[in-house]
Amino acid sequence: MNSPELKALSQEMEDKIMSSATRIFVLKGKAGTSMQDIASEAGINRTLLNYYFRSKDNLFEQVFSNTFSKFLPEIVNTLTSEMPVSTRLENFIDYYFTMLLENPVIPLFILQELTSNPDRLIKMLKSGGMSTDVIIKSLETEMEQGTIRRMDPREIVVNFMSLIIFPFAARKIIEEMIFLGDVDAYSNFLQQRKENLKSTFIQSLKP
Repeated sequence: MNSPELKALSQEMEDKIMSSATRIFVLKGKAGTSMQDIASEAGINRTLLNYYFRSKDNLFEQVFSNTFSKFLPEIVNTLTSEMPVSTRLENFIDYYFTMLLENPVIPLFILQELTSNPDRLIKMLKSGGMSTDVIIKSLETEMEQGTIRRMDPREIVVNFMSLIIFPFAARKIIEEMIFLGDVDAYSNFLQQRKENLKSTFIQSLKP
């Protein structure tokens, strides 16, 4: 086997380990997860897992970084663009809903981190260029221009975050209790909610 083939095999194994580790970390949290749990999920022995990642902390750091790298740059670019606030929010809703419908494990993983190590999450958001100052200043500017109604811009940001995050963070409960376990029906509901939210939330900002 030549070197490129070995490299491809190694990358395939790493991808398999990362996928397995993400599922286990979401299910059990970092503290409740062992390297043996991840090795068993990936179908490999623990020695091979240690060869690739050395420790659970190293593996968790990489899983966490990879999770954020899937969507943080696009979110930052959308929220800090030069477009009007209403257009930015609509684009953000489009991207966020599409991304989480395709990657439903992400909100659960982030919730685990919010309860166990919020400082790491905050640090990664800041290092990735996420700053609420930009959107708040944009809101204040448009309030001065009269394009949106006057209110505490922080209220707008918190309301917006709540409306888009909760349906994904509480997905399992909503699916079981309201949609009676119909996963497809809830996915269709989220698609419709995306369109409804774009119109209703933007409308709520108008003077």
